[in-house]
Amino acid sequence: MHPTFRAAQEADAPHLLEILCLAEASGGPFIPYARLFDLSEAEVRAALLELLEVDALGCELCWPNYWVAEVEGQVAAGLAAWYEGAEGLPSAQLKGQLLAQALGRERLLAAKPRLALLGAIDIPRVPGTLQLDAIAVLPTYRGHGLAAQLIGAVEAHHRSLGYRGPVTIQLMAENTAALRCYTQLGYTEAERRTATAPEVPTYVPGTTRLALVKGL
Repeated sequence: MHPTFRAAQEADAPHLLEILCLAEASGGPFIPYARLFDLSEAEVRAALLELLEVDALGCELCWPNYWVAEVEGQVAAGLAAWYEGAEGLPSAQLKGQLLAQALGRERLLAAKPRLALLGAIDIPRVPGTLQLDAIAVLPTYRGHGLAAQLIGAVEAHHRSLGYRGPVTIQLMAENTAALRCYTQLGYTEAERRTATAPEVPTYVPGTTRLALVKGL
């Protein structure tokens, strides 16, 4: 397998949707957005596809933030990369605005109690630092080290741009396969937050969130 790596294009949005859904599920059987916002999986996928077609920088919900790995001309893996707050808004605030646009403010308000539960595992992102998120390999292409290679390619790209700061990956601690991959790439645990409310695993695939950091 000889992958190539490139910045995503708007036409990649359907492939990015699969990557984002896999990353959000984090190895679990459901997409957290569906349970948080009381939507069917089909409704969630339609909303996320709408957002992935938006030309905006600063979070994992829009296509310009993505890089992809291709194998024989087919998208095989992807990840989102951005400098936190570089466009003037924290990524969490930008995501809130985008979700309100796609789902409607009433649905966001209805989900407020469920979102509040997840506050216990929210890890603030450091302004100006490089964030990697929504990292996933499509099932057909797993087992060939594509995630590690793609992360390496994106790190090299930002290093070539002169960036020499920390790179952060956030993930659920229960996703042990991903954690093992990132640790082998030199990422180390910088922060850990655990939720104690018993309802939390109803909405996300685990109770502990980690921030891993590596210097470039």
